[in-house]
Amino acid sequence: MPKMGWEFDLAIGALCGRRVLEVGDESGMYCGKLLADLGAEVVRIEPPGGDPARSFPPLAQGEQGEGQGLSFLYLNTNKRSLVLDLETNEGAESFRRLAAEADVVIESLPPGAMDAFGLGREALRGPSPGLVYTSISGFGRTGPHRSHAASDLVVSAMAGGMVATGEAEDPPVVLAGSQAHVMASTCAAAASLIALRHRDRTGRGQWIDISCQEVMAAVTHICGIGKYLDDGIVPKRNGTGLFASVPSGAYACRDGFVYLMVNRPLHWKALAEWIHERTGNEEVLDPMFEGPSSVRI
Repeated sequence: MPKMGWEFDLAIGALCGRRVLEVGDESGMYCGKLLADLGAEVVRIEPPGGDPARSFPPLAQGEQGEGQGLSFLYLNTNKRSLVLDLETNEGAESFRRLAAEADVVIESLPPGAMDAFGLGREALRGPSPGLVYTSISGFGRTGPHRSHAASDLVVSAMAGGMVATGEAEDPPVVLAGSQAHVMASTCAAAASLIALRHRDRTGRGQWIDISCQEVMAAVTHICGIGKYLDDGIVPKRNGTGLFASVPSGAYACRDGFVYLMVNRPLHWKALAEWIHERTGNEEVLDPMFEGPSSVRI
């Protein structure tokens, strides 16, 4: 094994001794970070010239991170970096040697790119049948949109997150941060841990195919497909309110605003009794409002 790879000083955490090889764009970085934070030895492969995400603003100041993107620094905490040109035979062969001693490979390159380098799942599985191969992409590796270009913004829109965010009269509103990438990476990390557990018991690795769109459509009960499956509700823009908590939202007060969120049946009962006590309103006590939030929408 070349010294350019697996040499880590720290040996603590639940994944101590596990080796993870990561390659791709920013959509998969948080997956590797989660595993690194659990103690895994994570090596991130960067192209010649360095990862473009290093220059994404806002940029760090000071000697330690001068000119580097703060998001890149955060997403790559506890990792090691290695520059390889996978388009060359030498670079691809170095990757194969590293993968041969890895427990997990995380890749978030465009579908087909790893196969073109001779580094796809089938190529690496031969010498390493226990390898967990985790792929992260905008629309999955097998779906009808698999070849479409994707970004966090595009995936958030096509998964429905933006249509349920903001005021009713507003256009679609972008979610704060890189929610699609963070959620997809979180699911990818959890799935990788499950696959590692399976590998430890059976000796067989698995291929994990993560679609950022699918994750975003399913991950939140507030505005995702779960709300429709559970309550028959297709979420739309509801301002500051939540479909999982009714009533909810930012309400004007004498000296500012208060955010109210009524979630459980007992929460509603307490609020209704308080409103009745303060205002004398009788309708608020009607049993038709009692129960889960879905009955009050």
